[in-house]
Amino acid sequence: MLPGASIIGRSAQNQRSTSHWHHARRAQLPKIHAVCDALGNPLRFVLTPGQRHDSKPVPELLDGLQAKVLLADKDSDKIVQSAQAQGMQVIIPSKVNRKNSRTLDKHRYKARHLVENLFQRMKVFHRVATRFDKLDIRFLGFVHIASIMKWLH
Repeated sequence: MLPGASIIGRSAQNQRSTSHWHHARRAQLPKIHAVCDALGNPLRFVLTPGQRHDSKPVPELLDGLQAKVLLADKDSDKIVQSAQAQGMQVIIPSKVNRKNSRTLDKHRYKARHLVENLFQRMKVFHRVATRFDKLDIRFLGFVHIASIMKWLH
């Protein structure tokens, strides 16, 4: 060891059981799942591993959310059931191979661009765009800081 090298700083990084650790060569980067209000302001974020299906964090995102309508880009029975259980109207395009397709209100579905705009505004922050942090808890913390900056703007 070199004189002045810190052992304490490295020990917290090596404890991977408390948070996910990602590296571009070893695994896919984490996905950010977000909920925003009708004005495009962020409300909730969930971080999942890159290989996990997009419908897994939906119950966590929708739990206790007071909304009348859910606009989403992925069609899944889990998403539809979670939203309808809370009394939300679901506006999601049906899959092509779905036997009972839902009708889609295209004018209301156009408002889904607000969440895409939210991600674009957050990518102004270089640490969010490049996923610079190796520990997911740190990355999610900076995502929250970026969302606070959005609310203050």
